[in-house]
Amino acid sequence: MVAVRIRQSVLHLRYELQIATRYLRARRRDAFISITTMFTAIGVMIGVAALVVVLAVMGGFEQSLRQRILTLTPQVQILSFNGSIANYDALLARADATPGVAGSDPFVVGQAMMSSPRGISGVIVRGIDPQNAAIVAQLKGYIQHG
Repeated sequence: MVAVRIRQSVLHLRYELQIATRYLRARRRDAFISITTMFTAIGVMIGVAALVVVLAVMGGFEQSLRQRILTLTPQVQILSFNGSIANYDALLARADATPGVAGSDPFVVGQAMMSSPRGISGVIVRGIDPQNAAIVAQLKGYIQHG
């Protein structure tokens, strides 16, 4: 009989880690290749970390921007071909009675010119009903002075 000893590693690594350590270990004649491999792996790790951070920041920025825009922008607008709507109270009551509608508010939209020391520009002005407390409360979060 012949006794055969099998050399077992003290560390039991997963299969993927065994392959990675086999190719990352330096042989005596290929020491430069191993150093280059380590720098490459570190560069890829830094690149992936930067990508994860940028995606997380942009996701939060997109959510914040979407919330700010949708707060004061209606999802549905009811317009008239004849210009302004004369009896908008009845239309508001009908819109509020529609299932799935959280609320409705009248507004007017117009064009104007703004001037500053840097120049003149055209703007779109949106007028709201100052008697509506919910809209005024949301608007106060965006006004810095006045």
